[in-house]
Amino acid sequence: PGGGDISSGDEIRVVPFLEFSSDELSNGVSDETSVANYPHFIFDSQGPTLGVLYTIPPGIHQPADGHVWYEDNMLALSIEVSDDVRQGETLNLHYWVEAADDVNSDGIAQGEEYRMLSEQLSLNSLNQIVDFPLIDVSMAIPEGRSWGEVSLWLSGDDLAGNPLTSGGAPGLGSGSGAGSGVEDGDLATVRITRDSQAEIESGSVAFDLVNGQLLAGHKHTFTVILEEQEGLDSLDRLVL
Repeated sequence: PGGGDISSGDEIRVVPFLEFSSDELSNGVSDETSVANYPHFIFDSQGPTLGVLYTIPPGIHQPADGHVWYEDNMLALSIEVSDDVRQGETLNLHYWVEAADDVNSDGIAQGEEYRMLSEQLSLNSLNQIVDFPLIDVSMAIPEGRSWGEVSLWLSGDDLAGNPLTSGGAPGLGSGSGAGSGVEDGDLATVRITRDSQAEIESGSVAFDLVNGQLLAGHKHTFTVILEEQEGLDSLDRLVL
């Protein structure tokens, strides 16, 4: 059917019928096919859609694109996938760990350099949270550098063969730290660094107390100078 004749998710029933000649009809011939045997189909013209790809550091989910992750921790990723009719069998995560997978050492994530993980989807669900197996990023940082990158994109089809349209593609995205990203590149680029201790500069802590007290209804200000070798964006959260 054409797209203007029917909407995605509508049910189609195929009704076969037999035509008889006048002689056959006069002899009492008739079509005895049961209506219950007519095949039913669901029209699906829309591909699966994706939510935000998240990293899962302890205690809180963070969007993966541009996130800073430490090389000593296995990279944990999660995403929601939805379909208006029925999801496919698998969702494929393509990943490129810079120092480990950049075969020609050109700093460019090329299609043939990606590895792939496939996660089974539930055929009975229209919405599903997918948690991928952990990815080893301990070899992400190239020699002589203090950081490396992990490039991520997703592929898959629903049961009707409609592909994902927002899963990204090979190549570091435009937000990559390397500065060599392409506009239509990957879904997310995670920056990998070595763990370092965040420090509070001695004597920098200040709290505008009034005679040593906090006043109800008054907006107090707490200030501190925080030093982090890998940049403040490597911190997941600050708790006062």
